[in-house]
Amino acid sequence: MTSLRHRLMFDESKRLFGDAERLAQAAPADHTSNSSHLLSLLGFEVLLKLAFELTNRRRAPQSHNYRALLSGIPLPTREEIEERARIRVGPAAFEVPLDAILDDWATNFVALRYPYERYSDMSEDEYKRRGPDWVARGAKLEEADFRFHPEALFGMVESLKAVVESHG
Repeated sequence: MTSLRHRLMFDESKRLFGDAERLAQAAPADHTSNSSHLLSLLGFEVLLKLAFELTNRRRAPQSHNYRALLSGIPLPTREEIEERARIRVGPAAFEVPLDAILDDWATNFVALRYPYERYSDMSEDEYKRRGPDWVARGAKLEEADFRFHPEALFGMVESLKAVVESHG
């Protein structure tokens, strides 16, 4: 790493992923909790900002715009990150374009903190039917309220770790 700041960022990302894993293991049957995913997204964001800083030698923007952060990384490194991620988890995890996945994660990072906002204009009956109706229509990813892309997230995280570690 090039500085204490960067070492602290890397250590914090590892702590966040560890916390996310412990939380997921503590309640594996609770499919209604988004907390583990949110911690993973925060760890991803810290790693992404770290990669941005190491490759640009300047501070990353303070935003949750993952697409802009990745786009701000020099092209050769960005291509390496994407290629490593695709190799790690396979092409099926990236059937949706990476920009769309990054946008979904950025949206999730904000919207999953307050998921009730998405449903506050519905009646209780409408809310209870929402999931079963979506499944009955074919459970199309583009119609989902939230899209997590867990395999792609794992691939991108592992890839970012490798790129960051390669910078010392």
